[in-house]
Amino acid sequence: MATGALNACLELGIKVPDEFSIIGFDNIILSQMTTPKLTTVDQNMKKLGEKSAEMLFSYIESGYEADKVLINTKLILRESCKV
Repeated sequence: MATGALNACLELGIKVPDEFSIIGFDNIILSQMTTPKLTTVDQNMKKLGEKSAEMLFSYIESGYEADKVLINTKLILRESCKV
């Protein structure tokens, strides 16, 4: 977990983001409450849930299985990375 990496850097005296950058991949609420605030990738969980439900209903109704679904993500720049 990225929050664990932040804690490890703190314990080892490694300065984030000056010496080490950390990025998470879930954009959970905790990423906004860490020090420094965690840069993260937002997976668009709402759209992921919607697409999952659509695919499930489609499979139940017709047996059709989608090959691939692309859901856009978004980089949320916060304090744990230098740009």
